[in-house]
Amino acid sequence: MWDPVQTHSVIEVDQPGPQKVNDTPSPVENSIQNAESNTLRLLSECQVKGKFELLEGYAPDSICDFAARTSADLIVVGNSAKSGLEKFFLGSTSSSIAKNAPCSVFIAK
Repeated sequence: MWDPVQTHSVIEVDQPGPQKVNDTPSPVENSIQNAESNTLRLLSECQVKGKFELLEGYAPDSICDFAARTSADLIVVGNSAKSGLEKFFLGSTSSSIAKNAPCSVFIAK
């Protein structure tokens, strides 16, 4: 006879914590450094003060939380080319940021 209630002992497993940027593989680290230097150079050329920060977690929440913590004036975010069905199932990061941001949002296409 089938017993729907089964008990199993709990086994603790050590799981690695989130990786830090220093543990990031070299090609990714190079990509991050290139993105930072290009971003800061472009902002400087436009005489705009900006900050480059690598965030972890669910992008819309992480970005909006960071903007609130730093009293940001503006969030600039790109828009991907998802189809209507993809947006329906996966959502749109830029739309979610625009809905929940504590400041103005510029969505670049």
